[in-house]
Amino acid sequence: MHGSNDRLVAPGQSATLAKALIDAGDEDTIQTIAGADRGGPQFHSPKSRQMVEDFLSRNLVVGH
Repeated sequence: MHGSNDRLVAPGQSATLAKALIDAGDEDTIQTIAGADRGGPQFHSPKSRQMVEDFLSRNLVVGH
Protein backbone atom coordinates (compact mmCIF):
# COMPACT_ATOMS: atom_id res chain seq x y z
CA MET A 1 0.00 0.00 0.00
CA HIS A 2 1.18 3.45 -0.81
CA GLY A 3 -0.44 6.81 -0.22
CA SER A 4 -0.91 8.86 -3.37
CA ASN A 5 0.28 11.97 -1.49
CA ASP A 6 3.32 10.39 0.20
CA ARG A 7 5.83 13.22 0.59
CA LEU A 8 8.76 10.99 1.60
CA VAL A 9 8.70 8.23 -1.05
CA ALA A 10 7.14 8.92 -4.43
CA PRO A 11 4.29 6.52 -5.26
CA GLY A 12 6.09 5.67 -8.50
CA GLN A 13 8.76 3.92 -6.41
CA SER A 14 6.19 1.33 -5.31
CA ALA A 15 5.18 0.78 -8.92
CA THR A 16 8.83 0.27 -9.89
CA LEU A 17 9.33 -2.24 -7.07
CA ALA A 18 6.10 -4.06 -7.95
CA LYS A 19 7.18 -4.44 -11.58
CA ALA A 20 10.61 -5.75 -10.55
CA LEU A 21 9.03 -8.33 -8.23
CA ILE A 22 6.60 -9.50 -10.90
CA ASP A 23 9.39 -9.68 -13.50
CA ALA A 24 11.36 -11.85 -11.05
CA GLY A 25 8.42 -14.23 -10.71
CA ASP A 26 7.29 -13.14 -7.26
CA GLU A 27 3.80 -12.25 -6.22
CA ASP A 28 3.04 -8.60 -5.84
CA THR A 29 -0.08 -6.62 -5.14
CA ILE A 30 0.05 -2.86 -5.04
CA GLN A 31 -2.71 -0.66 -3.68
CA THR A 32 -2.52 3.11 -3.91
CA ILE A 33 -4.59 4.85 -1.27
CA ALA A 34 -6.00 8.04 -2.79
CA GLY A 35 -5.26 11.18 -0.80
CA ALA A 36 -3.16 9.43 1.85
CA ASP A 37 0.26 10.62 2.91
CA ARG A 38 2.67 8.35 4.75
CA GLY A 39 0.43 6.39 7.08
CA GLY A 40 -2.77 7.66 8.56
CA PRO A 41 -6.27 6.38 9.18
CA GLN A 42 -6.76 5.26 5.57
CA PHE A 43 -4.22 2.50 6.20
CA HIS A 44 -6.34 1.13 9.06
CA SER A 45 -9.64 0.73 7.23
CA PRO A 46 -11.27 -2.72 7.22
CA LYS A 47 -10.38 -3.09 3.52
CA SER A 48 -6.71 -2.22 4.13
CA ARG A 49 -6.46 -4.54 7.13
CA GLN A 50 -8.00 -7.39 5.11
CA MET A 51 -5.49 -6.85 2.30
CA VAL A 52 -2.61 -7.12 4.78
CA GLU A 53 -4.11 -10.21 6.46
CA ASP A 54 -4.65 -11.91 3.10
CA PHE A 55 -1.09 -11.15 1.98
CA LEU A 56 0.41 -12.44 5.22
CA SER A 57 -1.75 -15.57 5.12
CA ARG A 58 -0.47 -16.38 1.64
CA ASN A 59 3.19 -15.58 2.30
CA LEU A 60 4.07 -16.48 5.87
CA VAL A 61 4.86 -19.99 6.97
CA VAL A 62 3.64 -20.63 10.49
CA GLY A 63 5.46 -23.28 12.51
CA HIS A 64 8.11 -25.66 11.21
